[in-house]
Amino acid sequence: MMTKRNTDVQGNAVASAAMFARQMEKSGVALIRIQEGFERLQEYDIWLLGINLTCKNGPGEEWLAVVKAEVEGVRKVCFQGGVSLSDVVQGLAGRIQSGRFDWRDDKWANK
Repeated sequence: MMTKRNTDVQGNAVASAAMFARQMEKSGVALIRIQEGFERLQEYDIWLLGINLTCKNGPGEEWLAVVKAEVEGVRKVCFQGGVSLSDVVQGLAGRIQSGRFDWRDDKWANK
């Protein structure tokens, strides 16, 4: 996963590299939390079917994750947006950890 280096420390290669490394570490940890979280949610009859990541309004715009799951035997979706892919991944990890999902019926599941 690539993330844009912070421009606040432009001209300072060491600080920029350190900030980039922290962003990458946060994103990596968030991906592990997502995987572990969905494994834990199986105890509550929530089964992950897939996560699609897209640029909501085109390149350089808001990112959107569409999470598809089977919740108590019914196909559902929920959404997580962010200004960067890293924001989406970290937001989704937080949502899983807190258990706050706004599940909606997946109207396209059988089409």
